[in-house]
Amino acid sequence: MLSRSPLEQSLVPEPARQGFVDMRRRVEDIRRRFLDRLPDRYYQITTLCRALDSGQGGAEAIDGIAERAHKIAGVADTLGYPELGARSAAADLSLSQMRTARDWENARPAVRALVDEIARTIRQSG
Repeated sequence: MLSRSPLEQSLVPEPARQGFVDMRRRVEDIRRRFLDRLPDRYYQITTLCRALDSGQGGAEAIDGIAERAHKIAGVADTLGYPELGARSAAADLSLSQMRTARDWENARPAVRALVDEIARTIRQSG
């Protein structure tokens, strides 16, 4: 629980303080679920990258990576992972600019940076 001075406690009514604690708890639960899902997202993205690298992946692989990058970008910064959010947004942007699977070479560095950041976040959170 958060430690507040007596003055702070007297300025904030009890229901508001309890609401704040409840909100923090809910955000922490969301953060934990986000971290719990990262290994799966890492595996999914790297699998799709391998498909593109081998020439077997097409629009489905590109869309799959973009969808996952977009979802990560949408919440990572809010949950305290600004670098992961930035890398995800950059990958999402790079992938959105692709016209064909041949454009993968241009998007690969941003996606690779995302994969590396996911791995770093997983290591640091575990």
